[in-house]
Amino acid sequence: MNRLLLAFVVGSSVVSTAASEWYMGRSYDRAGCPCDLTFFGNPDLKFWLYPIVVPVLFGLANVGVVLLQDSLDVDPWLIAAFVGAVFGFLLSLVGRFGFDFPRRVFGFETERAQASVHWMAPVAYALIFAVVVQGLNRLLLPKK
Repeated sequence: MNRLLLAFVVGSSVVSTAASEWYMGRSYDRAGCPCDLTFFGNPDLKFWLYPIVVPVLFGLANVGVVLLQDSLDVDPWLIAAFVGAVFGFLLSLVGRFGFDFPRRVFGFETERAQASVHWMAPVAYALIFAVVVQGLNRLLLPKK
C-alpha cells in the first residue's frame, strides 16, 4: 500500500480518533443532544457529521505529519506534536465560532471559559498526535 495512503488510514483509524470522538460524544450526550447544532447556521451542516468528518481530517493531518517528517530533519515526535497542536487550534476555532461548542455542548458560559478551548485543544491534540498517532506511524508505516 502506498505510504501516504497508509498514513491516511492510520490517522483516520478508530485508535487515532477515539479520544476526540469519545470526549465530544460524551459532552454532546451530557448537553442533552442539542439536535439543532448547525455549522454557522447552515441547516445542512449538522453536528452528526462530526464523527464522519473528524476521522477524515485526522487522516489528512497525519499525511501532513508524514510529508513533513520525510522532508525535514527534525525529531518526528516533535513534528507530530506541532501538527497536532495546529490541528487542535483549527478545530477549536471551528468548534467555537462555527458550532458554538464551548457554550452549547461543554456548558462554558463566560467568554473567558469559551476562549479556553483555544489553548486546551492544541495541548490535547499535540499529545494525541505525538503519542497515539506517531506511535501508530512508527509501528505500521514502512520506513522511507
